[in-house]
Amino acid sequence: MDKVRIGKYINELRNKEGLSLEELSRFTGVSPKTILKWESGKILPKMHDLALLSFRFDVSINDLLNGDSNHLKDDDMIYYYAIVERKKEKVRIITVSILIIILVFIVLFSLIAR
Repeated sequence: MDKVRIGKYINELRNKEGLSLEELSRFTGVSPKTILKWESGKILPKMHDLALLSFRFDVSINDLLNGDSNHLKDDDMIYYYAIVERKKEKVRIITVSILIIILVFIVLFSLIAR
């Protein structure tokens, strides 16, 4: 998946519809800053955001993820994206868990050292 290509396609769709960042922000419920990050290819929209963009611009989620209206099989691309998103979430959870465990050990060690 090419984040820059996806971002350019979202920007192209938004401009084609004549939507401002603020208007799309109100529709999606995300900040204009986040939309700019999508459009610059810094981050990808979350799955629920892709569904909203798909509905708003009347394109498939697959088209959004391909960065064009290629019309490949939707299910394959959506499945792949969902797996990638799930892996990122697991990494976040593991990272936070490790940080909490380290913090608990530091606190316990400081209490024992007194």
